[in-house]
Amino acid sequence: MDKITIGSNTLSLSGTQIREDFLSVGKELPDWFTRPEVSQILSASYPPRHRQGVCIWFTGLSGSGKSTTADFNDDLSIDETSYRAHLRDVCATEGISAITINAHASEVASCTFDEQRRILAITQDEVGAQMPIIAGVYADGSLEAARIARMAADGGASALLVFPPNPFTGGQRPEMALAHFRRIADAADLPLIAFQYALSSGQGYPLPTLLKIIDAVPALRAIKTKSATQQQLEREVRVLQNLTPVVN
Repeated sequence: MDKITIGSNTLSLSGTQIREDFLSVGKELPDWFTRPEVSQILSASYPPRHRQGVCIWFTGLSGSGKSTTADFNDDLSIDETSYRAHLRDVCATEGISAITINAHASEVASCTFDEQRRILAITQDEVGAQMPIIAGVYADGSLEAARIARMAADGGASALLVFPPNPFTGGQRPEMALAHFRRIADAADLPLIAFQYALSSGQGYPLPTLLKIIDAVPALRAIKTKSATQQQLEREVRVLQNLTPVVN
C-alpha cells in the first residue's frame, strides 16, 4: 500500500463535476479517477446532450385518439349539456379515430364510480354510434379496478386505458403489476392499453415487467407512454415494435 506524505496534493471530482464537466460534454474521465472500462460505461449510460436526440410529440394527427374533458356545475355535479357539446366538437375534428373518457383530462381521480358510469353513458348516447370509446380504469386497488372495467364493458366501451395504482409509488414487484392486469382482463373482454409512467415516478413498469405482462395478458395491445426521458421511450418502442404480435 502506498503511503501519502503529509502536505501531498490530492485530486478529486464531485458528482456535479463528473456530470457537468465530463459526461455532459462527451469528455472522458481522467484515468487517475477511475478505470477506462468504468469511464466507458458511464459515458454510454449518460451520453452528452448532442447524442441524446430529440423527442417530438405530435397531437391531432390523422388516426389519433383524443382525451375528453368533463364539465362540472358549481355544485360539482356533471354539466351534461356542456359535456355533450364538448363531445360533439371533439368528434367533429378531422382525423380523430377514438376518444378517451374517465382519464386525467376528465378529472377521473375526483369522480365517483357512479359519476364515471354516468360520463360513459352520456358519451355512449351522444357519440357512441360514430366513435369508439376508450374508458380509463383508475383505481388504487385491483378489485375496484376490475369493477370499473366490468362497468365500462357493460356500458359499451371499446377498450380500456389502465392507469397504474398510486400505491406503486412506494414500490412495486412484477407480480403486483401482473396481478392487477390479470384481474382487469378477467373482468372485461376488451383490449387493454397500459398507461406507462416515467420510471422515476415509481409507477412506471420496468421493461422486464412490461414484457411479462404482455406475455401473460394477451388482451394488452398497446402502451400510452408518459416516459420522462427520450432514452426510456426509444428503448420501449424498439423492443415492443419487434414483438409478435406488435404492441403499439
